[in-house]
Amino acid sequence: MLRTFVSSIFFVFAVFCSHRNAVAASAPAQSDICTAVPTPDRQVVVSKSRVASFLLTGNTYAVTRVFDDPSQKYLIFTTTQDTYCPKALVCPVGTTKEDCDKQMKICVDARFNALNAASYFFDALKVDAKSKNRSFRVSPALAASQAPEQSYFATSADDPEFLCLAPPRGPKDPAVAGGSEDKSPWRVRGGADDLNIDRSVPQFKAASQATLTFSGDHSTVQTQNAKIKGAVGYAIEPDAFTSIVPYVSFYQSVTDVKGKAQSIDPSSNVAGGVLFSKTFDGDVFIPTLAIKPQYMANTEDNSKIESLRVLFTPTTDFDVRNGGINLNNFRQTSAVPFTSYTQLQFDIRSDIGRYTDRGNDPVQRLLNNDYGRVGSRFGVVFMTDPTAPSFTLNVAETLMYGWQGSVRNLDLFETSLTYNPDPKTNYIGLTASYRKGRDEDTALRVQTWLIGLSGKY
Repeated sequence: MLRTFVSSIFFVFAVFCSHRNAVAASAPAQSDICTAVPTPDRQVVVSKSRVASFLLTGNTYAVTRVFDDPSQKYLIFTTTQDTYCPKALVCPVGTTKEDCDKQMKICVDARFNALNAASYFFDALKVDAKSKNRSFRVSPALAASQAPEQSYFATSADDPEFLCLAPPRGPKDPAVAGGSEDKSPWRVRGGADDLNIDRSVPQFKAASQATLTFSGDHSTVQTQNAKIKGAVGYAIEPDAFTSIVPYVSFYQSVTDVKGKAQSIDPSSNVAGGVLFSKTFDGDVFIPTLAIKPQYMANTEDNSKIESLRVLFTPTTDFDVRNGGINLNNFRQTSAVPFTSYTQLQFDIRSDIGRYTDRGNDPVQRLLNNDYGRVGSRFGVVFMTDPTAPSFTLNVAETLMYGWQGSVRNLDLFETSLTYNPDPKTNYIGLTASYRKGRDEDTALRVQTWLIGLSGKY
């Protein structure tokens, strides 16, 4: 019994080590399998011979077979166990039964380890194809193959469509898997803070949406309500890392009840400003600094504010294939049984504002004081497979401390769920959203929800 238990433990440990070796073999560096170093203007072909050598690293039996006969290099991946380990080859004449059994086991284990390494390797290529900074491009035939190791190693010729890609030179490199390739400078978002996000980058999928809703009730007293929220900007981009976006933004909620005066939400406003944004290129740390001067008019009490917002967004791009998650960067979610992606959102922000007109509301004007605040917005975005009609859930909290002004602590909770029917652009959606706390621009208390048509561009 004890010997059986010890043998079982040893077997599990051996399988675990074999699995770890296979996982290690699944994520090669380009230098391991590429025919040359790729550059932005030159893609290079993956060397099939180098791929085979990479997958057989540490596989002593297979390497020996290849050394003795180079034609054996691909057979371990394409033949059956009986074909690769025939008794006539493994057990030459005169081999005892005990030695033959040992040699047969070594051959079978070598083939199993090679196929296991190949399986993890081709699975890793599928993950790489969905990553922000792809290293390889796989041919459609190989990507669709149910047994990629067999189809790939069926011949010795290199696959001309299995390529090594140059690393991106910045967050807007064409190799980055993002949203639409539409190059129009016009942008439409739910808030001005997102206008610096280009449609070609993955972060566009998490950007806020402009919303429009209408509702009415004529069953008793005729009541109608209209809400619209959004920002429209025109992006000027001197280079791939800099953007200047003049914009107008608005939030209006108007309710009409028959026989009563029109009611306007106290936080309704229109604003205009410019969003200056600069991204600093880096290998794993790609921070963005944005500055937004703005002039806003409250359309309910006619107060007017001049403000300046500074945003620092620390995007990270560490290799998290073996675990972990980046900031402000999508990562495939492994905890659910379907394809989905998760992004942790985090920024550091500061607002300063000066009232040029405190408004005509005698109570509110006493609270409309010049202000200075600092804090952060943080949250999480969860998105189902964006290559099909998808859902995007966005949950965020803004916490700010006011060192000046009537509001000492500002807290705003926001959440939205959007259905995107068009995976090609994600421009149009159906959104349900909820906000509770103090509005960051007006510092007024809000608790609103809406379900309606949404869009971003």
